[in-house]
Amino acid sequence: MTRGKGTTMSHAIPDLMSVNLLRIFNERNHRRRAAAIRAMYAKDCFFADAIESVAGWDGVHDKVDRLHAAYPGFVFQPSGRAVAHHGLACQRWRFGPPDACDAITGIDVAIFEKGFIKALYVFVDRGPGASLAR
Repeated sequence: MTRGKGTTMSHAIPDLMSVNLLRIFNERNHRRRAAAIRAMYAKDCFFADAIESVAGWDGVHDKVDRLHAAYPGFVFQPSGRAVAHHGLACQRWRFGPPDACDAITGIDVAIFEKGFIKALYVFVDRGPGASLAR
């Protein structure tokens, strides 16, 4: 899953949605996460949830840091398989302590461009932040 001149991701778009949760949003190691973000996201990517929006690789990295600080020990798990078509993908997820991973639930909606995530929109449907989106 490396990025180089003229290369694209080797995974299908639905697979990338769960990889995004597991290798980026669950990753505590800064170097590994930074490498995964560069491999999966467009350099000028955009991320938005009901609380804030950020741009670029550093913005995504910092957002994950803030999420880990706010919810120490919580992990993401995909909930079912992602669906995708025409460069757009959706992945339902669960987030919480490893033994009760459904404390917070939601869905990620991503726009892909040239095999990379160009924009990621997060919708929380249960847990903190759910009411912000209504």
